[in-house]
Amino acid sequence: MSPCGVCILMTILSSAWSESTSEARLGPIFTTEPPSVVRYARASGARVACSAVAAGPAPTITWLADDGSALSDLPGVRRIYANGTLELVPSSGTTSDVPTTVRCRAANAHGTLLSRDVHLMSVTDGAWEVTVDTGSTSVGGVAALRCRVSGAPARVALWYRADTLLAVDSPSPDSRYLLAGDTLLIRDVSAADAGAYSCVARHELTALTRRSRPTPLEVMPSSAVAGSAPRVTAASDLSVPPGAPFCLPCAASQYPPPHYTWYRESEGRLQPVEGGDAWRWADGAALCVKRATRNHAGVWLCKAYNVFGDATAQTRLDVHHDLTVDLQPQVLVAEAGGAARLRCTSSATGVPLQWLHDGAALVTRGPDLELRGLTRGHRGTYQCVARDGLRSAQAAAEIRLGESPPELQYTFIEQALRGGAAVTLRCAAAASPSPRLHWLLDDQPLDRYLARHRYSVREETSISGETVSVLNISSAQPTDGGRYSCRASNPLGSVSHSARLNIYEQKV
Repeated sequence: MSPCGVCILMTILSSAWSESTSEARLGPIFTTEPPSVVRYARASGARVACSAVAAGPAPTITWLADDGSALSDLPGVRRIYANGTLELVPSSGTTSDVPTTVRCRAANAHGTLLSRDVHLMSVTDGAWEVTVDTGSTSVGGVAALRCRVSGAPARVALWYRADTLLAVDSPSPDSRYLLAGDTLLIRDVSAADAGAYSCVARHELTALTRRSRPTPLEVMPSSAVAGSAPRVTAASDLSVPPGAPFCLPCAASQYPPPHYTWYRESEGRLQPVEGGDAWRWADGAALCVKRATRNHAGVWLCKAYNVFGDATAQTRLDVHHDLTVDLQPQVLVAEAGGAARLRCTSSATGVPLQWLHDGAALVTRGPDLELRGLTRGHRGTYQCVARDGLRSAQAAAEIRLGESPPELQYTFIEQALRGGAAVTLRCAAAASPSPRLHWLLDDQPLDRYLARHRYSVREETSISGETVSVLNISSAQPTDGGRYSCRASNPLGSVSHSARLNIYEQKV
């Protein structure tokens, strides 16, 4: 899908349903969902935001460990703010108390929503080193200078010749200087290009920069270079975002200058790169593409050859694309006893899919979730989760019940009490429209047997929308015993529950 792929509208297994995509979800919706991977410097810590809204009651935000347990403040390790932000406290020691994987949970009376997996990856901001490999080249050839970083996640930011900053423009076929990953390429080298070069790398987590020691580039006259087979300089594996330009180096400094041929691996076979959206720099010493797409990801191979031999180099290119999931329909209103179907699609083919209902894992796997014989227990938030390595993504939908007859959610049990004791009977029912609850004693209205001043009935609505009725008898007498019934009814039907209440004489 683009980016979500082709979303297939849902079909339903019963005629008693209606899809309502224009309705807002009553359950939570993330407004800020944390990323799949949070890399942070241990010495500086990090803050991870999570927030959600809902058309129903405002959701409560909590953070969960990998085992599903709720996280709380832990001095010196983490702090959780009321707005849902998780702070990883700066530390110079170990972080063994910080779970490697956490999730954000948003919940209200209409559903529970879990974020994608959040992998916390801390890095000690210790010693790291930047060096430059230059080697030598001949006049008229291509020089390749590689900036190597060890001990830290860092990217090459700048290049210097002596103390002069090199102006490296965006890649073009006529560029004299070209950045290809961690390699600086110089074409049509002359004696004036000899000298000391250094690079500056920027730490990806702390933004601190470090400059390498100057390393000399030696430029040899062509007449002084003996003929030899090419040795190529290839980039390490490259990772670029979609839409960004990229160049792959394959510069050989041997004499005579080599010819270059480029290949791509496709379906397990190498295919020559000819035209298309790729262009060659310096007769093929580098291969460039103006805008990276997912189709460019994979293995690229170059071959350099002259009369003395040949050499090959291979580079694996990763085009970072967001893993996305789409779930349709997003709001589905179905009748009790009917059926429903949800369809999940992912931007990555072949990745495993997991289904959740209000945060609890379901046995169902695959792109389709089918529910039959719907009851109020099927209401709530459904999620489809896709995982691809450290990356994960989720999408959510909400199933509601349309008009339905009452269902008892909580009832009372048979009791035996001494005279004079207080009695409390509770009954809860759910339905649409909301049910009316009535109390009976031996199948007759309660006030036929009990004086109104001796009992009270309190009715309320629970946080999950159930109608709750509570019967209180202040001082029960033996004559109050009998079979008590709670009856819930609405225009679609009624349901009742009965249990005996036995009151014994209080012995003096």
